[in-house]
Amino acid sequence: MIIDVLEGVRLAFGGDTVQLESTLFRRPMGLTPDELGALELGLAALEQELPPHEATVAKRARHRVTSAATGLSAESTRPPVHASSMLASERDAECLSLLRTAISARRKAELVYRSGSSPDGSTRSVHPYGLVFARGHWYLVAHCEKSKSIRIFRLDRMISVVVLDEPADIPDHFELEATLVNGRALVNNAEEVLRVRYSAHIARWIAEHGKVEEQPDGSVIVEHALLDDDWAVRHVLQYGPEAEVLAPPRIQALVTERVELLLEGPF
Repeated sequence: MIIDVLEGVRLAFGGDTVQLESTLFRRPMGLTPDELGALELGLAALEQELPPHEATVAKRARHRVTSAATGLSAESTRPPVHASSMLASERDAECLSLLRTAISARRKAELVYRSGSSPDGSTRSVHPYGLVFARGHWYLVAHCEKSKSIRIFRLDRMISVVVLDEPADIPDHFELEATLVNGRALVNNAEEVLRVRYSAHIARWIAEHGKVEEQPDGSVIVEHALLDDDWAVRHVLQYGPEAEVLAPPRIQALVTERVELLLEGPF
């Protein structure tokens, strides 16, 4: 069977073959403004993620694309794509490059990391296992010597990264893919579990995001891998009275303490 798809393009389907005949691909193809914008955005993202000595290639390519887009007709009403406004900061790009160096060289790294309990940053010595990108953020999966356990560190909370000369102790059996649970960066073999009851009012929405234990009153209970106390408190408080911590008692106390502080604050 032969089909003339459009002028200059012909498809031929055999028993187990497909043949394309066209003269259109013998000349350079033009790109629409949307296609050029998408290409510019992709190259800009790649430029930020590559090491400095490789990023120059992507930068030159993006410059050529930008020059081509500038010469297009002004008839298009679509605003230009400013890829830089959607990318990480220069500090994040530098930290990402250093972390990749530490991972590939199997060397330890020293982080100055900002968290809810230390907004000014605290120093962590880590054994980097790998990097994960989830829900628009980069995360470092590493063994933290301070907490003596596996931790997840978000890139945009890193103030600085230093690659150390000491070799990193990285287990051969560790599966980096296992840190992604429902699109969120977590380690599924955490020693502690956070049990939360969600009211019937939001139970249906909660059930769409993972496994739940349905209760007679319509509420649901969910068990989360507990890797960070600050994350647990923030997670519960975002649902207000619709979420209740069942375990562990430590998180119950922290949530109560945070609520009391909020009530004491100025209005």
